[in-house]
Amino acid sequence: MFRFHTNRKGFTLAELLVTVAITVILASFGFVSAARYQKRLKLAEMDNAAREIFIAAQNHLTASEADGSWNHAYQKNAASSDF
Repeated sequence: MFRFHTNRKGFTLAELLVTVAITVILASFGFVSAARYQKRLKLAEMDNAAREIFIAAQNHLTASEADGSWNHAYQKNAASSDF
């Protein structure tokens, strides 16, 4: 007759499927959070670039007001417009 061994080594198919399913679920959470983090980094990078552009424009305006070129350009544009 057949003798069944109760001390078998290895995993059943159900155990492997559960393990794979849990791994896939954890990996999907990891990918979603990594995508969110990457999006936040990109937004922060764009904010920093916009801040640098604003500061550069502000510095240029301050410098042109200090040397008088802003008033000259403003008067020239005001004289040519038909208000």
